[in-house]
Amino acid sequence: MEVMMGKHPGDLIGRLTSLEELDGLLEDIIDKHPATPTSNKEQDIIQLIIISKRCVQASPEDAPTMQQVYRTLTGAY
Repeated sequence: MEVMMGKHPGDLIGRLTSLEELDGLLEDIIDKHPATPTSNKEQDIIQLIIISKRCVQASPEDAPTMQQVYRTLTGAY
């Protein structure tokens, strides 16, 4: 999240509890230094945010393994 935002996410991760909450927050989340993504890249960014949130669970047992993350990102279910 920090890489995507260009700064520490603070409590933003805790606030993102549903996909609906991402609506309207995309431009706040993404670092303003690079160009804002085109609409065809927004879905990829949303997927990365969802995966990032799953990776920072309070209990490590609830977080996906890196193999699961890799499979999700590459579409190799």
